[in-house]
Amino acid sequence: MRRIAAFAAVVLLAGSPIPAFAQVTVYEGARLIVGDGRVIENATLVVDGAKLAQAGAAPDVRVPSGARRVDLKGKTVMPMIVDTHVHLSTTRDALLRDLRARAYWGVSAVLSMGTDGYEVLGVHNEVIPGAARYFSAGRGITTPEPGRTTAPYWITSAVEGRKAVDELAAHKVDIVKIWVDTREGKYKKLTPEMYGAIIDEAHQRGLRVTAHLFDLEDAKGLVRAGVDVLAHGVRDKDIDDEFVAMFKAHPKLVLTPNLPERGVKVDRGWMKAGLSPEDFAKLEKANVDDPKAQAFYGIQARNLAKLNAAGARIVLGSDGNRPWGPHEEMQDMVVAGMTPTQVIVAATRNGAELLRMDAGTLQAGTADAGDGGACTHARDLLQARDRGACARAGPPRQRRQYVGGRKVGGAHPAGRHREEHQPVSLCPDAGPGRQRADHGRPPPQLGHGSAVEHRAHRHQPGTRPCKRNAQAGRWVHSEGPGRIRRRLRRRAQRRARANRDHFSRRAVRACVLRPRYRGGRETMSLSRS
Repeated sequence: MRRIAAFAAVVLLAGSPIPAFAQVTVYEGARLIVGDGRVIENATLVVDGAKLAQAGAAPDVRVPSGARRVDLKGKTVMPMIVDTHVHLSTTRDALLRDLRARAYWGVSAVLSMGTDGYEVLGVHNEVIPGAARYFSAGRGITTPEPGRTTAPYWITSAVEGRKAVDELAAHKVDIVKIWVDTREGKYKKLTPEMYGAIIDEAHQRGLRVTAHLFDLEDAKGLVRAGVDVLAHGVRDKDIDDEFVAMFKAHPKLVLTPNLPERGVKVDRGWMKAGLSPEDFAKLEKANVDDPKAQAFYGIQARNLAKLNAAGARIVLGSDGNRPWGPHEEMQDMVVAGMTPTQVIVAATRNGAELLRMDAGTLQAGTADAGDGGACTHARDLLQARDRGACARAGPPRQRRQYVGGRKVGGAHPAGRHREEHQPVSLCPDAGPGRQRADHGRPPPQLGHGSAVEHRAHRHQPGTRPCKRNAQAGRWVHSEGPGRIRRRLRRRAQRRARANRDHFSRRAVRACVLRPRYRGGRETMSLSRS
């Protein structure tokens, strides 16, 4: 099955703050995934200032005269992903790193679920260049759970539950999170009286409630009490017809499946370039067939398929703190029986509606300009990723990017020694930001915080032809000068051995990497000194 995680040549639209500008830019020839289930071939998008002015089939869009044009033939445009269940870092610097990593992986907004505390809630109101928007439940509510995180409120009565909601409302959280789970019999769980009081108090204050749960009977009790979101699917058994009927009777009830690992060995090669060898080895060590995990996934997959067939409103949530997690979750949802189109709608439009964002679909007029000409909600960000580019995104280590042997960008913002991530804006008059281009001058700018990556050996419009072969182009594009020198030195050593010409170490070093200029580009090649 085609991996959703590695969209081929996808352009993600709408997600992070970008500067507004006056010039109209037209993006033409793309395959447009609107986000509401529609797909438009040969689409045209007109971006005017901080708004998506027009979007549709090319014959139906009137292109303003004098507009700047960008050719997106062969690429797909879709809304950025909304992840409605994460647990992010609880310090400001680490949180900003997490949010920037999400934006790089194509996620425009996240909802952190109950383990944050109040120290970082102010980030919600900030416009952070190159970062996903931040929504938070603040401190969740549960019964005492010694040995686990103390971030949530630990309550033992309905009165304490109402008091906790009062404090959450005072801190202006986006949603109230509760846990209704014994954690495999280790703790007491919230009683119907407790969570009923919490839900009632939250609704009186205009807040919605999302519930972590495990058992089918608890899920039924929560729905009867008026819960707004189920933060997990039922996990102890297959759901029955009564529960399906309850979802049909509550059309506004939202399900976040949060599917577990499937328990089958999968190809994770697409992640290798974005992780250190040690971290990738840890993932591969756990990448084995596990019959117990398969059975656990099977229960939740069947339950998701039943509720999806019944028309339940489904959103995407990855749980945990993995910036690439939404891509794995989307694939798991397809394996469970949802169609790719349904999964994309869940991950874009439905998630944006849950967070009450004016985003999630690519339709005209879905951007709001903020004060000072800044688009505070970032509806019209274009973020381009070539095939497999998302594999370069993961922490903790990211290769630096080079053009002609010179570093043009810092390590990925999720890396240990990250540099301030600057925008590559749609605005032609905006600052240069971080350009990751392959030719003498950057290609048309396609997005704030984007990874604009063209194949090094392919000529791009508006640039001089590059005569380098594909292999050498790939080296210069993805590797620094030191790595190139080492690779070429090893090649010299192999050739020396093959020719029975036993070079000394000094002789090998004498194979100098001399810069050569071809087609206006500096390349590196071997030459004997």
